[in-house]
Amino acid sequence: MRTSIQLRGEEQVGDRIYAVEVRADADESVVVDLVGALPDGTVVAEGGLVLPGTDLMTAGQLLERTLRGLAVVQDAGKPAAKPKARTPPANAGRPWTPDQDAGLRRQWTEGAVGLPALAEQYGRSKWAIRARLIHLGCDPARAEPDAANEAEVATKSN
Repeated sequence: MRTSIQLRGEEQVGDRIYAVEVRADADESVVVDLVGALPDGTVVAEGGLVLPGTDLMTAGQLLERTLRGLAVVQDAGKPAAKPKARTPPANAGRPWTPDQDAGLRRQWTEGAVGLPALAEQYGRSKWAIRARLIHLGCDPARAEPDAANEAEVATKSN
């Protein structure tokens, strides 16, 4: 029996809304996605982690210490870098359909399309594609196709 867990939380900090989504399968990887956005949907922060379930406490403590240290430096008067504003992918936060799962699994298994092209096609971030591949039992760490091959495949499918 396979147990999986999905958690999502949001927190408003000033004019930004931060969303954290965590997906985990028992005794396997844990995927953590973070997105910070302005009220109009403009993404100002985005990132993700894929961790072995056995390393969660250590990674959490390291992240906490690092972020607390950065906050101290910022509060000491050093100017913070201005975040690059970008809009979230079209399907960010939406559930995956069975057809999308089947298509993603097929395309990844065939090996002709890389993460950037899949992210564009499915309207998701590269981290969301990686996380979904893990959920589908695919290995997102396999070698990516080169850009010329990917462009050729895209041209043939149109």
